[in-house]
Amino acid sequence: MPLHVSNYSWQQTSTAVFISVPLRGVSVRDADVFCTENYLKVNCPPFLFEVFLYAPIDDESSKAKIGNNTIVFTLRKKEAAMWETLSLSGVDKEMMQRIREKSILQAQERAKEAMEAKAVARREDQKYTLNVMMKIEEEERKKIEDMKENERIKATKELEAWKECQRKAEELKIIQREEKLYHQEKQKKKK
Repeated sequence: MPLHVSNYSWQQTSTAVFISVPLRGVSVRDADVFCTENYLKVNCPPFLFEVFLYAPIDDESSKAKIGNNTIVFTLRKKEAAMWETLSLSGVDKEMMQRIREKSILQAQERAKEAMEAKAVARREDQKYTLNVMMKIEEEERKKIEDMKENERIKATKELEAWKECQRKAEELKIIQREEKLYHQEKQKKKK
């Protein structure tokens, strides 16, 4: 059975609550701290500290500092106001259990949402990376296609130039043959 810590101290401002929980003779590094907007629990065997808060806090911006056999909480209030007491008064065991269960469900839901948000962010990162890679590959493919097209155009021009050179060489051969025939005919006539 845990020992309930009752020698804590607390102070407040209109926007924050400061709670100091002494845990003498144990390693506070092993403390399990659970905090939601209406509930705060520290389990550091054999000690247990729990409080059902008077009003809601912003558990996201609240902090716990552990050291020197003490845990100091800085809890940010959701609404700026002075509290009459730290904890709710007239809380029976059933209500305590309902608040605990509700707090646990809220924490589980928030953890689930955080995991889903992280998964969505990871998918978005992967999608972005994939898009960047696809763009890089597309640019490389286009560059290769442009090089191929330039080589094809160059080869076509060279082939056309070679064909033109061959055509001119054929024409020259024909002209030379005709001249040769012409000279041979001319010489035949002279004889």
